[in-house]
Amino acid sequence: MEAFSRRNGLEDSTPVMREEISHNTPTNAIQVGALVGEDIVDVVTVGYHTKASKTLFERHGVNVRHVIASEEVLKLRARNPEAFIGNFHKSSQVKKGKRVEFVRNLLLHVDRKGKLLTAITGRTRK
Repeated sequence: MEAFSRRNGLEDSTPVMREEISHNTPTNAIQVGALVGEDIVDVVTVGYHTKASKTLFERHGVNVRHVIASEEVLKLRARNPEAFIGNFHKSSQVKKGKRVEFVRNLLLHVDRKGKLLTAITGRTRK
């Protein structure tokens, strides 16, 4: 993580926090905002979700410095990152996630803070 931190202008001593209450990005952004207040945060998420994550966190008042694709972290940590990431992107779960992400990004044009996304997630993840 140190090399990644240096390359991206992050401090090695930066505290890492994982919010574990939420089941979707809009409520994650709300929870993180409540935890950090006006502090600046770096968000780590899967690569195809970086744009929506940044948008939602900022719309919920969270000061985002960087949105980091988890694949970038894996490149530094995994023994064979190219194979792992290649298989990851070929998986049916990621293919479905990318389709959902496409729809999510369209919805964010009208659902500015993700309230509809939260309602849909609440019904589909039970």
